[in-house]
Amino acid sequence: MSFFVCLAVSVGAVTSVRFAEEITMPAPVGWVVLGDGSIYPCQLVNYQHAAELLIFKSDISQSETIDDPGELKPSVDGIVDAVILDLPNARILTNTGYNETSRIRFVIEFTSDDSVTSATLYHRLTGVIYRHPDGHQLLFTLWGKSRLQVSSLVADDMRIMQEGFTYTGPAEADVFARPPDGRWWGVAALVGMILLLFYLLKRRVRASRAGVNRSRNWLCPCGHINRSEESTCPGCGTPRSAERVT
Repeated sequence: MSFFVCLAVSVGAVTSVRFAEEITMPAPVGWVVLGDGSIYPCQLVNYQHAAELLIFKSDISQSETIDDPGELKPSVDGIVDAVILDLPNARILTNTGYNETSRIRFVIEFTSDDSVTSATLYHRLTGVIYRHPDGHQLLFTLWGKSRLQVSSLVADDMRIMQEGFTYTGPAEADVFARPPDGRWWGVAALVGMILLLFYLLKRRVRASRAGVNRSRNWLCPCGHINRSEESTCPGCGTPRSAERVT
């Protein structure tokens, strides 16, 4: 797991946010960077629409790198089959991959059900892979999520943040630096396991942050994240006394 210093800001306009002196991305109006970002994942939240974006970073070892454009699709399909379709009532909306020479990028939009509230959730997951000069690859995963009924209000924000994401640290000009050797099944399994870990880690981080930040923010049973000064949920009118513990 990587450690870094994260610039935490309240975003009042479309702003360029920089993390760890190696990541930049635009943050639209209404999105707030939570915590000091000293460890991954980083989290941005839109309080008004109870939406969030998590940023993860992982290493793909030199023996399991993606070395050919033809390996991208089966690797992403492996993620869909092994991880996403295992979520409650998951349904794939889009599944697209891009070879951008200096990096690989894939975008998966899907819906699933919240296992606690049974509400339908919208997800926009983007993976970005760069090759480090020492031969291994860096995988950045940007996972956006909101309730489906407000997804039309935040989907463009998620797209702007994910498409504007850039890694500025050491990287090769060509993400495919070596000839292919047919290891895509290993890559698919590796990335699938990483994303499954992300899913479990995300739930643990949410529970941990709920305890740490309980005096500042509170979570309504409807899923809306509210500020500490709000005594009732503006999304559904529920009083804070019904605060949901996750």
